[in-house]
Amino acid sequence: MFNSLSARRSNAAESGSRAVIPDPASRNQGCGTTPATSTSTPTNTPTTRDTTSGPKTRNPASAARRGQGPRGGLLSTLGRLTGTTQAAEAKTAAEAADAKADDAARRATFARAVATTDLGAMRRNIRLGMAMIGAGPRPDYSDPDATEPKWIPGRRAAVVVKASGYGLDDKHGPGLDEKRVKVAMMALSEGIRDFFVASAEEAADLRAAFKAQRPDLAGDVAINMLDGIAPGEDLQYLIQHRITPVLNSVDEVKMWNEAGQAANRKLPAILQFDTGMTRAGIREKHVADLAEQWRSGQLPGLDIKMVMSHLSDSDDASALEGSTLYEHVAGKKTQQQLEAFNRISEQFPGIDESIGASSTVFLGKELHKDMVRMGATFHGQAPFGDEDHPLEPTLKIEAKIRQVDVAETGSQIGYGSNYTVKGEPELHGAIAWGYTEGAPRRSNGNKEGDPARPYVMVGTHKAEFIGSTSMDQSQIRLDGVPADLRKPGDMVTVLGDGISVNQFSKMHGSGVSELNVKLGSRVARKYVDDNAPSVVGEAYVDPSPHAWKD
Repeated sequence: MFNSLSARRSNAAESGSRAVIPDPASRNQGCGTTPATSTSTPTNTPTTRDTTSGPKTRNPASAARRGQGPRGGLLSTLGRLTGTTQAAEAKTAAEAADAKADDAARRATFARAVATTDLGAMRRNIRLGMAMIGAGPRPDYSDPDATEPKWIPGRRAAVVVKASGYGLDDKHGPGLDEKRVKVAMMALSEGIRDFFVASAEEAADLRAAFKAQRPDLAGDVAINMLDGIAPGEDLQYLIQHRITPVLNSVDEVKMWNEAGQAANRKLPAILQFDTGMTRAGIREKHVADLAEQWRSGQLPGLDIKMVMSHLSDSDDASALEGSTLYEHVAGKKTQQQLEAFNRISEQFPGIDESIGASSTVFLGKELHKDMVRMGATFHGQAPFGDEDHPLEPTLKIEAKIRQVDVAETGSQIGYGSNYTVKGEPELHGAIAWGYTEGAPRRSNGNKEGDPARPYVMVGTHKAEFIGSTSMDQSQIRLDGVPADLRKPGDMVTVLGDGISVNQFSKMHGSGVSELNVKLGSRVARKYVDDNAPSVVGEAYVDPSPHAWKD
């Protein structure tokens, strides 16, 4: 298996290592610069004129082309009118764009909450993940006569962008608005050519976005759909949009094979096997029969690109002693799943393998196989629950203070009146962070002595939640917070700047992935990117071997 993989990667490297960038001088051709080989008449060569035939008769067509004569005058007038119309239309479009931008800027002043996604941090996380698994191209200097190194492909790093890029894209954006595919486009510019989504809708939208925004790379990309297929679904739609299903049962294998036979072609497919998660995947008891069908040519409609599985307890791991790279040793359940997967994959020699998702970036090489599917890695979730890890946070959420007031002794706060001011009067604030925005629901107030009592950050000061969460707002206690930080209109931090991903999860009993995908349409989106796209990722020619071919 690995020999065939190496051969394929070597061939890919030899067939085209870098994208060719045209010489600046050559790009000037056709833009006003006369080529050196021009055969036009030199401008200082005198011309001769025939004067023996008397006055020339003007050609009406030529005159018209020069704008002379009745027809030429009409064309000139039409040209001026057309130019005037185009100018007017351009002016109208510009004014409409300005008005739209002005309206958006004015609306932004009313933003209740803001989610800022750091694409630069995502890039660094992806690069770290790729380096840990040995993904992406690497230079080979073994040939002493070569003027440039030969680039050798490594393992493949895939990115999982289901649920609008783990909620970091603006899923409420219109159509193929660029904010809806920010994460995928960022990953594409880092050299990622293999993508996983959950549904056919997500896959088709992503394919359309790649064609519209990066037509130069769209054909190099494999888009894989984790949902699999079911009876009654339009499988021709998947073929039309070049979507590769992850087949999770014997029945799905049969349906996709029949679709391939009907289309008179081999359709790309990934087979997922259950190795212990007991969720989606073909059970091991079916492996022998399925492998025999494949080997004997009984699945002529399938082009099996990869066999894969998914780990249930990959975060159960212990730190590798002496490692400076955050490496960990997989726990017992993961080792058991790996053994099962190895038994299965042996039945499909020469086919790529993948068992690892985000956590396996930091586990042993034996779990990296041919591809690692990165999801939580790129948005900075620590896979083992540690605070001390090398991944950068990628999301900050802030909410606006709407009101500040004193709650007198005996006051009861919020729905259910489950928080009572028992001692001295307290200073409370209402923030625009309700469950419509994505705030985790709390049915009662913070409990005394609970170490996981949730709070927000107001500057460098903690402000605890009080009372229950409502649809549009939450209450926080502002005692001890300086007055210049707690005015109506000021922002408090819900996630980030003092509240890490792990702290948020422990306080609210809810993972950050859940928070991300539940962010509501009233949360304004901002994107920052202080990191240029990877030069190698953009320039190196490395199409996915799983991409569809014509």
